[in-house]
Amino acid sequence: MFVLIVYDVPADRTRIYRKLLRTRLEHIQQSVFYGDVTPGQLVD
Repeated sequence: MFVLIVYDVPADRTRIYRKLLRTRLEHIQQSVFYGDVTPGQLVD
């Protein structure tokens, strides 16, 4: 399943979200990630 994630969080939490999303998705720009994930990975 292809997903595109865009987030808008307070500046002090940006690093936390970026680090989490980089484990499974490709980082395109500032707060945009995309990639293929399985339905099971979405639940995690």
